Formats: sequence, C-alpha cells, structure tokens
Amino acid sequence: MNVLHVCHYWGLEEPMQKAVDKISSHLKHLNPAARFYLGKRYNVHSWQVNGICHMLLKDSFLSLTPGQFKMIGEWALFTIQKGQELITELRSVMAACPPELLHSFYACEDHNWCQKGWNRSWVLEIGVAIHHPLCPLDIDRVLDVVESVCFPDTTPECHDWALDKLRQKEKDGKGYSQRLSNLVEEVTERIVKGVGLKDEWKRAEMYTEKQKYLKDAVLNFPDIPAEEKDNAGHGSDGKSELDKDGIVVDSESV
Repeated sequence: MNVLHVCHYWGLEEPMQKAVDKISSHLKHLNPAARFYLGKRYNVHSWQVNGICHMLLKDSFLSLTPGQFKMIGEWALFTIQKGQELITELRSVMAACPPELLHSFYACEDHNWCQKGWNRSWVLEIGVAIHHPLCPLDIDRVLDVVESVCFPDTTPECHDWALDKLRQKEKDGKGYSQRLSNLVEEVTERIVKGVGLKDEWKRAEMYTEKQKYLKDAVLNFPDIPAEEKDNAGHGSDGKSELDKDGIVVDSESV
C-alpha cells in the first residue's frame, strides 16, 4: 500500500499498475466499503466496481458500521440505496408475473387449464424461491431453476416452448440476467462518475431516471392475461382457478 500511495502521489503509472496488480489478489479479504474507498482514493476503477457490486447485490445497509458509511460517502450511499430498491422491485415483478406461455394447438387440449397450471407453478416454485428469507434465488439463476422445476398441470409441449423463448431472450440480451446486469452497470457508472457531487438537482435527475428504468422494466414483464383474471376456470370440477389478485388457488382447498 505504501508503494501504491507513493506512485499515485507522483503519478508513476507503470510502477503503480504493478502495485495495483499485486494488491488486487488480497482485496477479497477487505470489506466492500474499504474496496470502494481504496478504488476511489487511488482511482482504480475495478476496485470501485467490485465494492459497489457487492454492496448493491449482497449487503444490507444495516450491516454497515459508521466508519464504513464515512468511507462510502453520501452520494454513493444514496445511489446504492436507490439501486437496491430497484432490484427489489425487479425481483417482486419476476416473482408475481409469470413469463408468456405459448400454447401448442395440436397438443394442448385446454389452454385455460394449461395457463393456470403454469401461473400456479411459477408463483409457488419460482416466486417463493425468489422471496425466500434465508437464501433468496439469484436473478441470474432463475432460468436454471425453471428448467429443473416440474410444472404438472402444464402441457409438456407448451412448457418446452416457454423455456425455449426464455433461453432465446437470454441469448438476445433481453432476459432476467441482462436486466439485472444493466441495472447494476448503470448504478455503478453513476457512482464512479458522480461520486462526491453535492448538487441536489443532480440527485433528483438521477432518481427520476431510475424510476423511469423501473417503469420500463415492469412494463417489459408480461402480466397474467386479463381473461385469466376474469375467467372462473374449472372451479366447478375441483380444479384450479385464479383469485381476484391473479394468484392461482386450488378450489378444493378454499
């Protein structure tokens, strides 16, 4: 660290880079706030990004000490908090809104029953896993879990088509993982470029942009079709039906 400090002070780029490379392998033992502070102090972009991403995705503000709050700084704390709120909203939308289900006209005999089975399994399996209090499901693992979960009331052909569409979205950069990646990248860029700014107008501008991003993210998630919410479904024969909030319930157990 002494070598890094001297090289940074005198602007010695080559020896400073060697010091950065040497220190980087030991940064994992430091808390994220310290990583971010050192990256900001010595203008090492990768250290700042590493600390920001960890605080954004893993840490709670309740776990930070007063010293760490001071190291992070007011602007960065404000931006990270807004980013965490947006990620929470994104996770809630994912848990409550199943992706679009494409029905096979030759194999799916009852589209309504198939759709309800897909919605119910998504909410009870994926939604519950996303909101698990101890080990919540990471957004970038949602597709892996969907592939392994059984959707008993969904026609296999319809299920396979839905999975193919989810995989294609991931390849096209429009899937769940990419949405999270874009959000983390935006928050990180804001912090690295704007940390230390005290202008209230700049803060309000950034908050408005984050809200717009959330609105776009929510709109891009397909909701349960309106006809599914209004249709009583198979309540008369003991199968599943949608309640007023769009959540699939079993009519025999109600």
